[in-house]
Amino acid sequence: MEKDKKIDEFEELLEGDDNLTDKERMFCIHYLKHFNAAKAYREAFDETKYDKQAAHILMKSEKINSYIKKLKKELFTETLMDSKDVLEQYIKIAFADITDYVDFGTKEKIDENGNKYNANYLNFKDSSTVDGSVIEYIAGGKAPTLKLSDRTKALEVLSKFTNLIDGDTDKEFKIVLKRAGEDD
Repeated sequence: MEKDKKIDEFEELLEGDDNLTDKERMFCIHYLKHFNAAKAYREAFDETKYDKQAAHILMKSEKINSYIKKLKKELFTETLMDSKDVLEQYIKIAFADITDYVDFGTKEKIDENGNKYNANYLNFKDSSTVDGSVIEYIAGGKAPTLKLSDRTKALEVLSKFTNLIDGDTDKEFKIVLKRAGEDD
């Protein structure tokens, strides 16, 4: 299979003779995933202490920079990513369920006078248990907010890809989405 061959080629790249430790290689991979050196350092080395300074030092290393460039070249050519991967991401966005990311509802509480009342609650699920790739942003505070990536745009792309909608039907689909509150 073509995809298996691509994975084998990438694994060879990861095991290449580049004078890097396994943790340094993981740092490079995590850096390309997030483009955030401190976060990449925390994930690769499983440390939070001095992560910014250590990440900065690693990023100045010629062998690290060289390996990152090598990985980028492989990642951004068609070695690992193809149209199917992009399509799968659109599918994840289009069919993401908010309940996979938050728990919400009402629960009974008792005030200081012993009176029962219903209160709304909203709890974000732990980041280790959710797919963050479809989250556009999260805000905490008095009015916590979680926004998933644009479902309408993903559905439009998927409908065009599958030829589900064409001509006047496309306009009707947009009207239905607008009525359903999906279109801003």
